[in-house]
Amino acid sequence: MVERQQGGMYPMDASITEMGLDKIEIGMLTEKARKLTKRDLVVLRETAKEFRAQGEDKVVEVFDQRTKLDLRVGDLSSVAHAFDDLQDRLNATPQLAAAAACCCCTCCPCCSCTASVVIEATH
Repeated sequence: MVERQQGGMYPMDASITEMGLDKIEIGMLTEKARKLTKRDLVVLRETAKEFRAQGEDKVVEVFDQRTKLDLRVGDLSSVAHAFDDLQDRLNATPQLAAAAACCCCTCCPCCSCTASVVIEATH
């Protein structure tokens, strides 16, 4: 798949499958998670920041209200696992780590950040 980075960032309509994941990592995503876009991941990040104190179920509930995507915690966990593996792969060498420093947003992969915030164990 052709990456559509613009100025070092992915456009908001970029599919999660365009954001640097390899075939194995894409295979880790649930069917619903494969449909996410960068826009969805940004909404998820903002929702997580706003509602994380109320727990992951509340984050997922509000995210669903905002996006109508009907995702569950398992879908978001699959995103976390895929992007954890991506980060491990990219950080395998200093050259790859430097090249991957800005894959989709201005600080780090928003999907990885979002997933780790949302999926943090609460039980």
